[in-house]
Amino acid sequence: MSEAQEAADDWVIDYNEFRPHDSLGDKAPMEFMPRIFKPGISSSDLST
Repeated sequence: MSEAQEAADDWVIDYNEFRPHDSLGDKAPMEFMPRIFKPGISSSDLST
């Protein structure tokens, strides 16, 4: 893998997982996710 591709991949991971986002109340996605996916709730429990 080229150095440029590796740097771009690292940036995407940082942006999508660790960087705070205004839309999430200045929380990082990894910090915000537990609020959405609570233990014990499966997708089959959701109705459409």
